[in-house]
Amino acid sequence: MLIEKGAAVAREGINERERLIQRLADAANSGMWLCRVGCALCVFALVFQLVSLVSSFPADWREVLTWESVGYGYTDGLGMSHIQGYLVEEPDETRDAARSYLMFEADGSVPLAKTYAACASLAFGLGVLAAGERFFRRISISGRPFESPRVRELKVIGVLVVLAAIVPNIVGLAISTWTYNVYLTQGQFTWGVWEPGVVNGWLIVLGAFVLMMARVFRYGCKLQDQDDRLL
Repeated sequence: MLIEKGAAVAREGINERERLIQRLADAANSGMWLCRVGCALCVFALVFQLVSLVSSFPADWREVLTWESVGYGYTDGLGMSHIQGYLVEEPDETRDAARSYLMFEADGSVPLAKTYAACASLAFGLGVLAAGERFFRRISISGRPFESPRVRELKVIGVLVVLAAIVPNIVGLAISTWTYNVYLTQGQFTWGVWEPGVVNGWLIVLGAFVLMMARVFRYGCKLQDQDDRLL
């Protein structure tokens, strides 16, 4: 009788373990598909940004960047005057929209820098989601979240998130500074206009959080190994 009860308890424990593993696999599978959808959206957005970047030049970009920088003013709805900087093939009092490229907004910002920074940010986002897809896919296959490869993948995700907060801002500032020194303040170094934004602080915190989770998973791997030996 006691043997039968012990066997029943053991079977129940095994069944409960299998149910939990299946739930874990289902959750990981959902995470995998969520990352795949995110990757697709990042690819679409990145292609859109690149197409917009290419189409924004009225001629071959190498030719456009050799044009002269000229300021043209306009008046907004409140009657305020603003000046925007354009690269034009032939400077004139009246700007030919078909042969001009907007390099400097009225507030001093550089659209080209914003576009490149957005592309860099999307590229890092794509890398994060691709690493996340692999992380969840492997868990859904093995049913084991606490493995050394998962720790490495979490570290990669954390580093990419931190870089996603830093690199796009470096790219934006570098391009803005380059345009200022080439087209406005020739011969006198000037930092370009660039605002990193508060969201980057949260990205750094998020990246640090993921890196800490990687450390937790590392200890989880050791506990998982001990449990496997006991079982």
